[in-house]
Amino acid sequence: MRGNDLKAPQPEAQGEISVTANLDLIESLYQQIDSVLEPLVPVGSACALIDYPYFPNVGDNAIWLGQWQYLRSRAAKVVYSCDHLTYSRESMAASINPETIILLQGGGNFGDLYPLHQQIRESVVADFPHNKIIAMPQSIYFRNPERRKQAKLILDAHPDLTILVRDRRSLELARQEFRNASALCPDMAFALGRLTRFAPKEEIFCLLRRDAEALGHSMPVKFESLSTADWYGERDSLQAFRQLLLGHRQWLRNWWQRSISCRELVYSLLAKQRLARGCRALSSGRVVITDRLHGHLLCLLMGIPHVVMDNSYGKLKDCYETWTGRSKLVQWADSPADALRAADSLAGSVGVHAN
Repeated sequence: MRGNDLKAPQPEAQGEISVTANLDLIESLYQQIDSVLEPLVPVGSACALIDYPYFPNVGDNAIWLGQWQYLRSRAAKVVYSCDHLTYSRESMAASINPETIILLQGGGNFGDLYPLHQQIRESVVADFPHNKIIAMPQSIYFRNPERRKQAKLILDAHPDLTILVRDRRSLELARQEFRNASALCPDMAFALGRLTRFAPKEEIFCLLRRDAEALGHSMPVKFESLSTADWYGERDSLQAFRQLLLGHRQWLRNWWQRSISCRELVYSLLAKQRLARGCRALSSGRVVITDRLHGHLLCLLMGIPHVVMDNSYGKLKDCYETWTGRSKLVQWADSPADALRAADSLAGSVGVHAN
């Protein structure tokens, strides 16, 4: 089993059967990632990694770290990286050559829900027509048909762009809408391998969306007594550091724009801190209820029993049905009331009732 800096403890005896079976799932998903990327990223490749998630979302930072971990396993050298605020065609052109492979950050922002990230994706594709480009595993969702047509014009014009997607619905859309090569590939967070599960503090913890992708369910009364959070609670010191770099001092912004090696160090430190924060939050419950995709995926990587509900456009159900539904550690729920019943059932099935 491939590992991470954060080694997982031995599974608890009462949940050992489910956790052991889950390790097979994690390994099989890593092997699927490798089978897709091995021919696309030859050993020793020079790469540019674009669109670091310079915001507190734990899932996007887990993807970034998974991508780095996979590239290290291929002995690939990252010669340029940036976030959506520091991307510069001129700076990137000076750092790469025609053999450099450009990797666009994976996740759930391929479409028109998050225009800044779609904009950098399309800008890079248009700016570098002579480099191989790989859009790392994404969920694709467009609300506006005209915006989808605009994306198609830009992406179809590139002669060597591969679009990787992390669910079958997105694969069908990619093959219908874009002429570029496309393939199904698990989310890059699975390249992290097993992660540490910290000691739980309560029976049920809820990680629930508070953004544009939330379904806005009416919660049962019992939810009011449960610990509930979202990904966006970051330490004040990190928020202050981020605002300093992005603030009003022009010389500091210019330095940040030019300092590629410093950016990579900051990206790594922030991403690791955010991943650890997310793992601690999820570990606080013996069972987790979540409607965040990486709440689900990180629970799988830590061996935490959990219940999954959908987001606004079916992203979680798509990934669940494509990859993870066979895990005994997860149950699907169509509503909060169903989620509570499933959480109680799941807790009983693996013997993880609160003290």
